[in-house]
Amino acid sequence: MLEIGLKNKRSYVVREADTAQAHGSGTLPVFATPAMVALMERMAMESLEYYFNDLCAVICLTWDQIESSGVAGAELEDLTSLPRSIEGVEVGLTYRQQRDGSFRISVRTSGSIDACNIARRLGGGGHTRAAGCEISGNLDNAKHAVLEEVRKELQRCGLLDQDAG
Repeated sequence: MLEIGLKNKRSYVVREADTAQAHGSGTLPVFATPAMVALMERMAMESLEYYFNDLCAVICLTWDQIESSGVAGAELEDLTSLPRSIEGVEVGLTYRQQRDGSFRISVRTSGSIDACNIARRLGGGGHTRAAGCEISGNLDNAKHAVLEEVRKELQRCGLLDQDAG
């Protein structure tokens, strides 16, 4: 069992096999895009947390992780589908810290759960299955705010008891 508040730090070593040169996508010994994206996926999945009887899955990427990976913003968009792709998960949340310390949150949903309802109440918007918002402050505050709206939406859809907190 993991302790509450447990923090994890992991280091990754770039090997020659991880370079663009080794992947045949260039002549420079720089970190290859497929390897960079795989590294970001691995880091994201290591942060995986579940809430509300495993109906909601959350992954987080800090600015330091994003910056050190060298992965471009457009390539990070692909990570937003990871939490929702887990069997049984109805709401997938991806928190990406921005350079200024704020968090960009992507909300992906299935079934009767409306992602836009969640994001709109936090100043964001989007579509029924994919929406987003940005929240200033630290990660704990951002998680609390978004998870409170997820709880309300799960209750509205009858997937979570009204007294669940």
